[in-house]
Amino acid sequence: MLACTPAFTAPVVFERATAILAAPRVDAAVRANVAEGTAGHAGERRGPWLAVRTSAGHGWVPSFNVRYRATSSTAPRPQASPLNAFRSVTGGNVTATIGVRGLEKDDRAHAKFDARQLSLLESSRATEAQARAAAAAAGLRSRDVEFLAEP
Repeated sequence: MLACTPAFTAPVVFERATAILAAPRVDAAVRANVAEGTAGHAGERRGPWLAVRTSAGHGWVPSFNVRYRATSSTAPRPQASPLNAFRSVTGGNVTATIGVRGLEKDDRAHAKFDARQLSLLESSRATEAQARAAAAAAGLRSRDVEFLAEP
């Protein structure tokens, strides 16, 4: 019997420290941990999960924890910032943004509340003062925007 191995051909860089999991689920065993800036290669996608291979190991990670990189680019990597979540990251003709990309109707239908994940999300909340300081450090400024007229 011939075993097939998924191809890990797309070069990626980890946007944040990430646990590489044994399966595409939040409760799967951790195979390895990689630091922000670690290079690797991506393979198969399953919903919001991406199969990856790095020097530390291979497994599954949330797809929004990595960005695809151009193989010929030598451009410097942007500095880490909470504001990077609101910026587009481009590589060639690919633009990645954070959202619910890759979630299918079945994934949403079978989703279950997880208080641990909610607590983890809330632990990364920024206060208004922190958000304003991060925006100022990134050179952003406040701007008034008019509401659209009712149709």
